[in-house]
Amino acid sequence: MKKVLHNLVLLAMIPLAFLSTAPVMAAFDETFFAENNIIYYDPDGAFNPNVGCSSYGSVSVTGSESAEKLWNGLISLGFTPEQTAGILGNMQSESAGTLNPVVHEVGQLQAHQPGFDLFNGAVAYGIGLIQWSWGRRVNLMNAVKNVDPNLLVYFEDYEKYAGTNYGSLLSAEEFVNVAGIDILEKLYSIELQFLRNEIDNNSTYRATLSATTVEEATITFLEKVEVPAAYIKRNENPAAYENLKQVRLSQAQAFFERFSGYTGQPSASIDGFDVTIIGDSITNGSKSQILAKLPQADIHAQDSKQFAGTNASNPTGIEILDQLISAGKLRDIVVYALGTNNAGLTVGQVEDVVNKIGSSKTIIFVNNYALSESGKDYSSNNNALQSVKQSNANVLIADWAEAVASNPTRYITNSDGLGVHPTDEGKELFADVIFGALSNGTGATNTSTGCNGYGGWSGVGLSQEEAEEFISIYNSPVNYNTNVAYIGGRVNSSSCNGVRPLSNCTALSQYFVGKYTNLTPGGGNGNEVVDQLLERNPSLSWGTEPKPFAIFSQGGGSLTSAGHTGLILGVDVAANKVIIAESSCSGTYTSKLTMETLTSVMSHFGGNPSTMKFAYPEIKTDVLMAEGLL
Repeated sequence: MKKVLHNLVLLAMIPLAFLSTAPVMAAFDETFFAENNIIYYDPDGAFNPNVGCSSYGSVSVTGSESAEKLWNGLISLGFTPEQTAGILGNMQSESAGTLNPVVHEVGQLQAHQPGFDLFNGAVAYGIGLIQWSWGRRVNLMNAVKNVDPNLLVYFEDYEKYAGTNYGSLLSAEEFVNVAGIDILEKLYSIELQFLRNEIDNNSTYRATLSATTVEEATITFLEKVEVPAAYIKRNENPAAYENLKQVRLSQAQAFFERFSGYTGQPSASIDGFDVTIIGDSITNGSKSQILAKLPQADIHAQDSKQFAGTNASNPTGIEILDQLISAGKLRDIVVYALGTNNAGLTVGQVEDVVNKIGSSKTIIFVNNYALSESGKDYSSNNNALQSVKQSNANVLIADWAEAVASNPTRYITNSDGLGVHPTDEGKELFADVIFGALSNGTGATNTSTGCNGYGGWSGVGLSQEEAEEFISIYNSPVNYNTNVAYIGGRVNSSSCNGVRPLSNCTALSQYFVGKYTNLTPGGGNGNEVVDQLLERNPSLSWGTEPKPFAIFSQGGGSLTSAGHTGLILGVDVAANKVIIAESSCSGTYTSKLTMETLTSVMSHFGGNPSTMKFAYPEIKTDVLMAEGLL
């Protein structure tokens, strides 16, 4: 991997004053850089709190609690399970058992605070997961500063975020309570990437990468990377060092036994550390049952809570989201268990929640159920939730309605005349439904790398095979007259070089609207299709992200004045893959599929990325299923 001689501390040109202290190098000399403690940075390994699959270029800190996040992060950086366990065993001790990314070395803190300058490299003052000290601490602080200067406050305000003595140190979970899960994950990402860069670029540290057993990895990291005082003075006090080593070996082995064979996906949300739950009286009444399964879950539940809107005395679900997002405390998995008080939800209202939370988090909607004698009908709610799930890779359903339907009167009471509240058994079932959505793998956040390249399909919408069948149906001469009928005369073949209508890019979008949605059709050129649909369908939601079954329009750039339109048939966030269906006017049957990455979709068509607009219709899933496409 090519190395660029930029100082990682600044991610910029090294100042001339600094260069004057060492001979100017004509070419890269690894030994020179290592011996002079110069950490250089590889642009392919740039700090990136998000997820990816490039070698050492990003960190996947997914998981339901701190150790799980660190395990996944180290694995995503290329460490073997044995090496990861050895590093974690050392981190457990170095962080005084907290795994808090901003923990200070207590002895040094008490000797030098208040007012110690963390950028002072002349003092052996440890900080962070492996207690970086001396110049290595300064390098880490500069790396943090480069990513976001605002992150430095979490290191500097040690009383609030770290603690001042061994009896009051904040665990990672306690850090989350005051700083938020997003900050924990960002700091984990930075420190783990920084550690990987250190190991890659120092011949002594690199011995860690040769370790093949948990014991070898633990001891090598301890003696080559950490180098604690007990090791330096091992000849003076061998018993002290032996005790320290055995503790770390025991911790490393425990991590290995717990996580080895782990897929890198946060399977069961072990204790709810990564889970925010927002609910109404059903959640509120089942709170103790939920906490018995997810003791660390952050639950916001109140009787009569509304799905959306505003309410000063009982903040709605949307308002709770605003509060948590503003405070940086919305966790990676959001369980949205509302709707009981809002029969008749629309796709647009559900999409508002999805857009508010964003695509970087997993959203689990709990659907609704009422006894038939209650007179309540939640079919609109549940259909809207299902439709949004089909169009969003990060949306899942916890199927309360199906679970209850097996024996409604056993799980739902009608003693209050409402027919929606669970019995004692129902409360246990409600907790089971939520826990099951997490523990069976559906709770995995879409920030997990998967790192499966372009093989396989774990997204939503159509798979590549299904998408190919979709195009086959559209292109088949046998289906020509039927398919043209779905367009309804809204495409003028003369505007497409005189070729048959189905070859026009607008034809494919109009066909999709007519056959697979209940939308009022629009018209216009490629760059006008979405706007005309929105004009004729006021409740149709839209945005700037490619989602399954979205219809897109784009103009400008190298496109003709008519622009372009087409479909997004599938999105696999984990594999960074998008399936596009489009037509052109260059032949009789030219409809085709194209595979793009999420980041390249906007520029794929040659238009101006800022003009790209996606409409997110509710799909007739029964039609897709009848054709074997779902």
